[in-house]
Amino acid sequence: MPADWGSVPDWVQTVGNLVILVTAFEAIRRERQRTRVLEREQLEQSRQRDLELVSGVSAWPEDWSSRDVRLVCRNGCAEPIYDVTIQVSEVSTGAPPDRSDPQGTKSIFMMRPGEEVETSIDLLHTVPDQPLVEMVFRDTRGNRWWRQVDGRLLPLPRSAITARVNEDDG
Repeated sequence: MPADWGSVPDWVQTVGNLVILVTAFEAIRRERQRTRVLEREQLEQSRQRDLELVSGVSAWPEDWSSRDVRLVCRNGCAEPIYDVTIQVSEVSTGAPPDRSDPQGTKSIFMMRPGEEVETSIDLLHTVPDQPLVEMVFRDTRGNRWWRQVDGRLLPLPRSAITARVNEDDG
């Protein structure tokens, strides 16, 4: 008995259904890809806006002729900043300042927009050259930022924030 391969209309319908199915999957794949690209662009634009908002935050040494280093910290932003930690050292550690290490650090709870705070940090020894100043702070959106010794402003990843909060609590 010969195999029944169906009629021509059955074949046309089956091929048509396959074409529709493949086209639908391709449309879904393209839409997902376009959505991912748009989300990445929006995230980058948001991060750039955040960076522009906090770019006016800085700290610098005023006097370092003794072990007592006088510093000025300025919030040149239009919004307050929180949890400011300033660190003075002779060499950069390559890591954000850590408030759990009290030597060479100063913490400020909040700074209002345009506020300038003069403070001092007592070091264990006299700094021979200009001291390096780094700082970490949080903006009003909860983002943490690291102003490095060379002036660059970098966002801190959420995992670094969580680790520091857990260390402070423990």
